[in-house]
Amino acid sequence: ACCDTPGSQPANREDVLNRKGWIAGAEGRTEEGLESLRQAARVSHSLPLFQGDLSLAYDQAEMPDSALAAYHRFLEAPNWGRWTNGSADALNLARTYERLGQLHEERGELEEAARYHGLFVELWADADPELQPRVRAAREALE
Repeated sequence: ACCDTPGSQPANREDVLNRKGWIAGAEGRTEEGLESLRQAARVSHSLPLFQGDLSLAYDQAEMPDSALAAYHRFLEAPNWGRWTNGSADALNLARTYERLGQLHEERGELEEAARYHGLFVELWADADPELQPRVRAAREALE
């Protein structure tokens, strides 16, 4: 397949679609990239990792309504996806909480914003010093 590395197992369909999506986006073919990422999320039956990637891509494409919906789908993705692929939360959970707080705040949905800012602060309370400015920003938003 297009995206296999020598000596590795063949990539599954959702991995190939996901990689093609990121490549297309990096080459400026945003809509093509988003479509590949949407397909990856569908084919994977909404595994959290692929929903997380899709939410980030919508955010990077400056599509806040789509990003908001995709971040929520990430959180609603089946828990078994988190058990079989622990990297989904490691890569996406903090960013999801942070961005949902910001996006809901931008929409004037202050109760939802406070909920996600609080979850972000709780998750990253003991984060490394270089990440603490983001935690402080979320704390300030809560106030």
